Amino acid sequence: MLIEVAKLSTCEEYQKYVGILMDEMHIKEELVYSKNKGCLTGFTNLGDINEHLLKYEKALSSGDKSKDLAKTMMVFMVRGLFTSLQFPYAMLPCFNLSGDLLHQPLWECIFRLERCGFKVLFVTADGASKQKFI
Repeated sequence: MLIEVAKLSTCEEYQKYVGILMDEMHIKEELVYSKNKGCLTGFTNLGDINEHLLKYEKALSSGDKSKDLAKTMMVFMVRGLFTSLQFPYAMLPCFNLSGDLLHQPLWECIFRLERCGFKVLFVTADGASKQKFI
């Protein structure tokens, strides 16, 4: 979808220059299931949905409502340097975020973007202490 939005196949070389903006957003700490979209929102790990629903049911019955629920969402946004491209590339639900946990997803984003044909020139964050240790 990003490739279609950026019209990468018809771009000049200088129009492929992008940057990644990172920001952590606080989200509501509840499990929400959207019937229309068929997805869970607010979960830390989105593996097998049935497994997570069973874990959540057990946590509710034991009185532990905070286990495995995300508190924040780390968003990686792609911005074009010489174009108006703005694309939320990746959103990672997090429970306890630290700089060492951000290292791998950030480099994965850079690797995938460059494999698509983009040229990642910068990464910027809001200066939160967790993001300084990447």
